[in-house]
Amino acid sequence: MLKQLFATAAARVAAAPRAAAPMRAASAALRPAARPIRPLARMYSTPAGEEAAKKEVRDLRNQTGRFSSLAYRSLALMLATGAAIYMYFDLEKEKAKQAIAARDADQSVGKPKLGGPFTLADEQGAPITDAAFRGKFMLVYFGFTNCPDICPEELEKMAEALDSLAPNDQLKVVPVFISVDPKRDDVAAVREYVKEFHPRLRGLTGTYPQVKATAKQYRVYFSSPPPEEECDDDYLVDHSIFMYLMDPAGQFVDAYGKNLTVQQMVDRTNKHIGDWEAQNGKVRV
Repeated sequence: MLKQLFATAAARVAAAPRAAAPMRAASAALRPAARPIRPLARMYSTPAGEEAAKKEVRDLRNQTGRFSSLAYRSLALMLATGAAIYMYFDLEKEKAKQAIAARDADQSVGKPKLGGPFTLADEQGAPITDAAFRGKFMLVYFGFTNCPDICPEELEKMAEALDSLAPNDQLKVVPVFISVDPKRDDVAAVREYVKEFHPRLRGLTGTYPQVKATAKQYRVYFSSPPPEEECDDDYLVDHSIFMYLMDPAGQFVDAYGKNLTVQQMVDRTNKHIGDWEAQNGKVRV
């Protein structure tokens, strides 16, 4: 019995490959045939392949040309934009320089409204006005004959500065002393006082209202008492300490303070004379 079972199993195992063969054949028949792989060189060996290859080369060149053209246009646009930005900032810089120069010119040209018409008395007691000094520079100092130190020092500095100018330029400037103490400084007192400092120094005085009006024109402060005020004659007068340079047209040019040296006064006066003559011609002497 066992021998018969083993014989049947062995027969079936031996028959299995033969039974599978027809099935593999049928499956192979149903699969599509594989396309043969051609070498790349053979793909373009035909006329159609060569034309396709040429087309690919042309397309590649066209793409490269378009990219190069775009790159050049981008570079040109970038350069133009950079140049425009540079020109803009350069223009703005120049405008800023011009604005600064204009502002500085305004500051240098801008002068206080100082000076104006006046009527006083000269060394002989005759009426004299500001018009008598037209045509020459006028260097004006306000003070008083009883001044203990400051007035003499400033008038001596004025005299030294005048004598330090070139001989011809000295005659272009008229030094003027105006008293701010009319109560004590009459015509005779002023006449004797100015002789102590310079032979060309003019000495002017006047009534209290005349002196006050003149000082107001030059923005000069002074504290001398009016004539109606009762007081002894031993008093000091507080006043502004400036010399005022007026041009030949009677316009204010410069103010020389107590801190200026003689040489600084000379340098500035020379400059003002030169500037005036460059624009208006020579000052008469």
